[in-house]
Amino acid sequence: MPRDGAPSDLIGSGPEDRAREPALANAIAITADNNLRGALMLKKRHKILAVDDEPANLRLLERLFRRDTDVFTASSGEAALEIFNQHDISLIITDQRMPGLTGTKLLQQVMLERPNAVRIILTGYMDVEALVEAINTSRVYKFLTKPWDPEQLRAVVLKALEDYEMAIEQERLLEDLKTIVMAHADLFGAIQKPTL
Repeated sequence: MPRDGAPSDLIGSGPEDRAREPALANAIAITADNNLRGALMLKKRHKILAVDDEPANLRLLERLFRRDTDVFTASSGEAALEIFNQHDISLIITDQRMPGLTGTKLLQQVMLERPNAVRIILTGYMDVEALVEAINTSRVYKFLTKPWDPEQLRAVVLKALEDYEMAIEQERLLEDLKTIVMAHADLFGAIQKPTL
């Protein structure tokens, strides 16, 4: 529903959406600036990858996230894998239904290569089989349907990046703890050795 005379916040991929893309993109930028300025609590600037076979959706996703992240875009699963392997991508947002590699298959490969990268699927179809497959094989963070709301998607992505940072920090702390435990075990072993 339009607010304050602005276009609807729901974005899909039909011809009518492409026709109103400039107005929607402007509304996204204004909304993001006004509602989320200063709300970002991330420790670093992350790289995210948006994948969709609809160029209009890629432009909107890029515009929505470019202020706080480095956004890479790909129009196919195959192109996405190439970009993913060349950059340290923290989060990937992909459309489910694309020619060639589907979103679920793409995220399966992403999970095998970099399990900590956050995986989000966008779809215009409520495909229960795809949802179950995505959850079981790709461990997706979120499965969102089109049309998507820019504020909701932005909030989901920022929360996902915060969770990603916490997971990376937990791994680092566990490695530090292992190192400390090993050092103490070595020290304890040295103390226990009888001297001749």
